[in-house]
Amino acid sequence: MFKDSVVIDTMFFALEAGYAEPVVEQWQAWDKRNKIYFYITSEFNIGNFSDAEDWFDRERFNNGNYFPTRELAEQARDRILETLKEFHKEHKTQ
Repeated sequence: MFKDSVVIDTMFFALEAGYAEPVVEQWQAWDKRNKIYFYITSEFNIGNFSDAEDWFDRERFNNGNYFPTRELAEQARDRILETLKEFHKEHKTQ
């Protein structure tokens, strides 16, 4: 799956209000090794990394935390934070 020519599933989130499921769009990375991608850190910042096709890259990719642009990573992060706020609001945990 992680060869020089692969199709990478990247998470794009729907803009419609209330749509909870991600929409998956594929983008072609013909030279994946050393390709820069963006991800959400554990502190909800946006990081970037050069894909070395190692364990970290595969885990981020497999978990959907692997984005071709900073803007898409920011959109996903904002959606996650909103979901967390709603969860706490519903369960009165904060």
